[in-house]
Amino acid sequence: MIRIVPLVLSVVLSLAQCAAAQSISSARGMTVLVYFTGIGCPHCACLVNERVTLDNPDVEHLLAQDRVVTLRGDSTNPDPAITAALHRFGRDGAPLYVLYTADGRAEVQPQVLTPGIVLAALVGLEAGRHGENHSPA
Repeated sequence: MIRIVPLVLSVVLSLAQCAAAQSISSARGMTVLVYFTGIGCPHCACLVNERVTLDNPDVEHLLAQDRVVTLRGDSTNPDPAITAALHRFGRDGAPLYVLYTADGRAEVQPQVLTPGIVLAALVGLEAGRHGENHSPA
């Protein structure tokens, strides 16, 4: 079971456009996955991404590691903090998946996720943390 920290948007995402997630990642050397979902998500992409990718046993295993924090924002009900965070990344709505690297860089992931996309991103971040190069040939 992955540890999902419910997003307290007025605290986390309204602070200088996701600065709290960047702070967690850079100050603690952790990877932070911030994702936005909601009932109004187009074409049920959020639900499919959650069931097919985020609930995948291999993905859950990597997200459960001590160096990964997962924050979830629910955009079902209008919230100015969620809207501002989505706009920061050029989006008007969910889904949005952002991985913050250990040095605080934000890497926006595709709107339609696969287990392979998430696993590659997480393994790549972990390899980078250790100075390894696991990029595809």
